[in-house]
Amino acid sequence: MVGTTICGDRIYLAGEALVVALEGRKRVASSSPLNGGCREGMKYLYNYSYSSSPLVQNKVVTKMEAPNLCEHYRLLTKELGLPVEQTVAMGTAAKLEERAEVMDSFHGIQVEAIVTAGIDHNGGRAGDPPSYDELTGENLLPPPGTINIMLFIDAQLPEGVLTQAIITATEAKSAALQELQAGSCYSRGLATGSGTDTIMVVSNLEASTMLCDAGLHSCLGSTIGRVVKEAVQKALKFHGIGMTPQRQGSLLWQGKRFGITHDALEKRYIALYGVAPQREQIDQLLNSKEVIAYIAPLLHLREQMGWGLIPKETYQRVLSDYLNAFIQSQGKDPLASLLVELIKEL
Repeated sequence: MVGTTICGDRIYLAGEALVVALEGRKRVASSSPLNGGCREGMKYLYNYSYSSSPLVQNKVVTKMEAPNLCEHYRLLTKELGLPVEQTVAMGTAAKLEERAEVMDSFHGIQVEAIVTAGIDHNGGRAGDPPSYDELTGENLLPPPGTINIMLFIDAQLPEGVLTQAIITATEAKSAALQELQAGSCYSRGLATGSGTDTIMVVSNLEASTMLCDAGLHSCLGSTIGRVVKEAVQKALKFHGIGMTPQRQGSLLWQGKRFGITHDALEKRYIALYGVAPQREQIDQLLNSKEVIAYIAPLLHLREQMGWGLIPKETYQRVLSDYLNAFIQSQGKDPLASLLVELIKEL
């Protein structure tokens, strides 16, 4: 056994799955393909890790064991020896040991989040172009990468409030990504999640307290927000090479969604000088804290122009002033000049 939740539920490992055996009366609301929605009578939750799959290791979507996710998880649940009609399931490419667990409380009421997360290869923004068509089967599913959240609340929540808790937790997830400036892999926007995220929220129906508000203004909503945001950021830090504030505070990562990349700079350098620059030179430029301090405001201004908040002529005037100051700060660095050309073309 790995441990217990704040609601007294056993947590254990079963092969590649982190399983929670629900004790007593619980109400579960989830976006799971298996027994999703708002339900009572559920006995198990699990998060299945596909991290050992060669397909996942090569950044390819994992193989489905059935024509759709519902049937896929029915088969997987049977393999785990769990009752199909009383189990809620989700899956991840992250390793189970990379999970984050965060707890907090208010007035003695505890809230706990268990999260696995990784979106370097599948981060997306609400409204991005679709990756596949479920009706026609056109195109492949996106590569591995997801944020899975298990949220436990030691209080009685009516069905509507439990659903409201999902909204608050989802907003907290997006806030966690915003603070890390995590980019979409499918557009120039910041990521709000991934296309495969799943959430499960558990309410303890045997708790002595009933709560009727999980929105942002309530104590419960505030606690959910803090717990989920911290757990998502910790899980992203634990996964792979680690999405941390230190890593994200660079043009190497913040410029990626705008096409400002190592390859783009190298290609321009070769076209101009006929030889490739030293990789360390580009890395030094893109990882410089001074460079990101100059360029990050410009990228955000470019977004605001795209949203219609700033007139194009105002943006171009401010852009010119900023870039002139940037060039002066960089001396005669040819890579800095090429970076300026990339930014002008955004």
